[in-house]
Amino acid sequence: MGKNRRNRHPQRRGFTLVEMMIVLFIVVSVLALAVMNLQTPRLQAQRRTTFATIKIYDDAVNMFILDCGTPPESLRALVDNPGYDSWAGPYLKSSAPSTDAWNREFQYAVPGNDGREFDIWSVGPDGQSGTDDDIGSWMNRI
Repeated sequence: MGKNRRNRHPQRRGFTLVEMMIVLFIVVSVLALAVMNLQTPRLQAQRRTTFATIKIYDDAVNMFILDCGTPPESLRALVDNPGYDSWAGPYLKSSAPSTDAWNREFQYAVPGNDGREFDIWSVGPDGQSGTDDDIGSWMNRI
C-alpha cells in the first residue's frame, strides 16, 4: 500500500528562481551583443557615405578655385553664382545632399587648418566639432 501512494502523487518539479534568472541573463546578454553587432556596420556605412559626399564637395570647390582663383565664401556658391565673371558652374547639382548621414549640415571654413585653402567636414555621429569622429576633406580615407 505504501508504494501505491507514492506513485499516485508524483512530486512536481519546476524551475527555481535562480535558474530563471540565469536563463534571463543569458537571453539579455545575447540580445545585447546582437544589437551592438548590427549597429557597427550601419555606422561604418554612414561614415563612408558622408566621406564620399565630402569628397564630391571637395572636388567641386577645387573646380571653383580653378575657375575663379579663390575658394568660395560658402558651399552655396557651388550651385549659385556669387557674382564671379569667371564662374563656370554649377559645380554641383542643386539636388546634391547638403547634410551628412546624420542630417547635419556640412561645415566649411576658408582658410582651412594647417595651411589648407579650405576645409569641409562633418561633425560625425556625436554632433560635436573637433572630436575624433569628425570626417573631413583633409582625410585620405576613413
